[in-house]
Amino acid sequence: MDLKDTLQIAGRSLYGHRLRSTLTVVGIVIGIGAVVAFASFGFSVQGNVLDEFEETSANEIVVAEQPDFDFDSPGSPPDLDDFGSGPIFTETDATELEGIEGVTDVVRQGSVSGGISAYNDSNLSLDPTITAISSNQFADDDFISGEVYEDDGNGIVITESTRESLQQNVPEENISVGGTITVDPTAEDEQTLAIVGIIEETDTTLLPDFGDGYYISTNSDLYDGSLETDGLIEETAYEQLTVTASPDNVREVQDNVEAYIFDDSDAATQSDNISVTSSLDIIEGVESVLTDVTQFVIGIGILALIVGAFGIANIMLVSVTERTKEIGIMKAIGARNRDIMGLFLSESIMLGVLGALVGIPIGLGTGYIASSYADVGFVIPFDWIAIAVGMGIATGIIAGLYPAWRATRVDPIEALRYE
Repeated sequence: MDLKDTLQIAGRSLYGHRLRSTLTVVGIVIGIGAVVAFASFGFSVQGNVLDEFEETSANEIVVAEQPDFDFDSPGSPPDLDDFGSGPIFTETDATELEGIEGVTDVVRQGSVSGGISAYNDSNLSLDPTITAISSNQFADDDFISGEVYEDDGNGIVITESTRESLQQNVPEENISVGGTITVDPTAEDEQTLAIVGIIEETDTTLLPDFGDGYYISTNSDLYDGSLETDGLIEETAYEQLTVTASPDNVREVQDNVEAYIFDDSDAATQSDNISVTSSLDIIEGVESVLTDVTQFVIGIGILALIVGAFGIANIMLVSVTERTKEIGIMKAIGARNRDIMGLFLSESIMLGVLGALVGIPIGLGTGYIASSYADVGFVIPFDWIAIAVGMGIATGIIAGLYPAWRATRVDPIEALRYE
């Protein structure tokens, strides 16, 4: 019996039991559909997250002191001292980091505690955290209007959300570049700064959320972060340094930054809880988590496939029993055991392939809907589609082997007597 005859007989048999065949395929459809759906959604989310990191801060290395407490641990609320020692990275540290091969820039960052008491001549009473940050943090396309302050100047940059918040507080004013903001860290040191630029948001995913979004130069008179080193020299100091590395050299630069910070820096004499984190660490972490989640869900789909395989095996065993006399007639007219095995294996493989062909578009459609709902770009997992087809065929083969073997064991004489 050639392949064409085998497929025709198998197809007629499945078509003759359409409802039973359809119900048997449902398990395979669910398994294949789940695998493809979660693979496409997982890869879509993973690609979107990684693209965001790579487009924003793929070559940034953040050096900062970590809080000395664990939010997840029960106990009394953390003390203010647990949040860090304040500015611990000296200007010497920043300069040494700039000298490391592969480092293209170092952003200095600290904070200023102080209230906002006026916009132009209108009184205000706000108490935001003001971030002191060097001007090289900003890019020209960050600005909706205006430009960055000079590092030796006294201008202030605000975010668009801050501008809108200020506008609500002083509706009689037009909050814009050129207006003035009065900052008073203490009553005696009150200073009036001109708004020189308005930005949409900070241009890096590694910077924490600074709330109201007021930015001044680290060289401003308002910034007083300092540290007395072991040599009893008082230097300007910062709470965080952000190192920009050559894109093709991030890991090596990070290793050199860690070597300096942990072994030779002034900061190392102030704290034992310093972290050096790059976007690569975050990307690898995100990849690991998403891969684990995707594999877990795909595992559930594979379990559904196993259930579907049992369904195919069960139906094929029933089919062998029902067609015992047919098997006997085929053997009586010359069919060999391999013909009988090929026939029943063909039927089980056709069920597996049919489940894959129906399950793949259903899975892709489900993945597309989920990606659209999550507002991420849809990625078609071509590898997993090929794997799904292979899984469908493999499921059919594995599920059909035993029933096909049972069919070959049927004695033709006994089969012809079977009613």
